[in-house]
Amino acid sequence: MKKSIFRKSLVIGIIILFLGASAISTAVICDNITIDINDKSSELISNSNSKGNILIYATWSPYASNGYTKASYTDLADILSDYGYSVTLTDRSETPIITDSLLSGYTELWISNSEYDWYGFFTSPEISAILNFREMGNGLMLNADHSDPHGGGFVHTVNQVAIPLGVTFYGWANHGSSPISPDFDDHPLFEGVTSIEGNKHEAYLAISSPSVAVATYQGDDIIAVRDDGKGRVVFDSTLYRLMNGGSHVLVADNPQYVRNIADWIGNDPPNTPNKPLGIKLGKVGIIYSYTTKAIDPDEDQVYYKWDWGDGSFSDWLGPFDSGTLVSESHAWGKGDYEISVKAKDESELESDWSEPLSITMPRNRAIMNTPFLQFLQQYPILYQLLQRFLRL
Repeated sequence: MKKSIFRKSLVIGIIILFLGASAISTAVICDNITIDINDKSSELISNSNSKGNILIYATWSPYASNGYTKASYTDLADILSDYGYSVTLTDRSETPIITDSLLSGYTELWISNSEYDWYGFFTSPEISAILNFREMGNGLMLNADHSDPHGGGFVHTVNQVAIPLGVTFYGWANHGSSPISPDFDDHPLFEGVTSIEGNKHEAYLAISSPSVAVATYQGDDIIAVRDDGKGRVVFDSTLYRLMNGGSHVLVADNPQYVRNIADWIGNDPPNTPNKPLGIKLGKVGIIYSYTTKAIDPDEDQVYYKWDWGDGSFSDWLGPFDSGTLVSESHAWGKGDYEISVKAKDESELESDWSEPLSITMPRNRAIMNTPFLQFLQQYPILYQLLQRFLRL
């Protein structure tokens, strides 16, 4: 017993002597930790200024009885190029087969379907390549116009990809004799868009969860999205919002709509946050703070959710600038716990959970109640050293 008291007194005495230098030591150590985190994150930020590579693919082929070639979409390509994307514009005549290899160099695929003929159908390997492209986290835009009442028209090819994703293009929604102005939801697709027009003839969309409608006209769904944590998809029921063939031009604020599509389907979730940093051995009922950070590749602002390991979670906290060190506090009962944290960006894309930090909250001990140790808790590294020596 005397030996234990002597040992504790000796350690506390050493730490008191060391306390004069502790502020400097702790600052240096913390600075090193911060610098180390920043050095690693700088590598992740280095390529974040590139908006990505888009392949625009029109399904016209030389076998079609009617349809639009890649020349019908030059305005679309120009808008995206001027906005900072690298854009390749092609069609089924020029590039007759879609493969995994073809798509490997792109972050987004925009398919505009204007194929009447059965020769234009995607093959099973092409469908697999397109769906796999999305499964890998890439963006997909599926665009088709109205079809005739017998189920023909533009929708054949797009439905080969759209139906597995929960949306079916069908029928001919006749909305009168002039361009329509749809109603749209509060969604990132329409940020900064005050009006958006379309053709008087739109396809109908039959939608099943998790795909949802975000724009309607006279009760008909005409724009839908899918966001299931994999690659995002936009479904648009008319060609005319994206083309400049003949008199069918990009109108109203549709160019902003086009830019928003590219940003939304091309958005990446935040990187997994750093493992939480903080005290590993503490006192029951005392509130402790833990720190982390996450980098968003698109420089979006970031929200954080904490899993405290005791069955409780924080709300989504934020927003914070990408890469900013953030802290949150919690108190535990007696036991062993694992703390982890995840991040999401402004578009609701979520990261994986961080590597957990294991902590222990042992029984209360008298020494833990001393004002000195309460003061020392402000210096987490020294506090952990003291805990290690005293085995609190």
